[in-house]
Amino acid sequence: MTVSKKAKKSAKQSKKPVKKVAASRKSASPKKTARKTKNHKHTKIVVHFDCGLPNALFIRGEGAGLSWHHGTPLKNLKSDEWAFEIHIPEEEFEFKVLVNDQVFEIGENHRVKAGEKIVYTPKFS
Repeated sequence: MTVSKKAKKSAKQSKKPVKKVAASRKSASPKKTARKTKNHKHTKIVVHFDCGLPNALFIRGEGAGLSWHHGTPLKNLKSDEWAFEIHIPEEEFEFKVLVNDQVFEIGENHRVKAGEKIVYTPKFS
């Protein structure tokens, strides 16, 4: 019994290893849920203050995931420029800036609405 060339070729092709493709996971991880969604707005706070090395600025508040009990570090952009950016649903939150998460700025709390950008210079005693 002879096997045709076509039959041999198809037999060789069927022996090739099959590439496995990972199944896509659609579970909600904390990083994925923190990403921008349709109902969230980009909110940015820019603080102009040179606190000197090795000091850093932190933000505390209420709303937008902030807490009055522990601060979130601001991102240092320049020697006298710091930023806090977040994507949040339409809500208002309040905050204050601290040096080294210990010394609060003086004055009233700042209020920001989702989608706003504010730029200011804090005052410390």
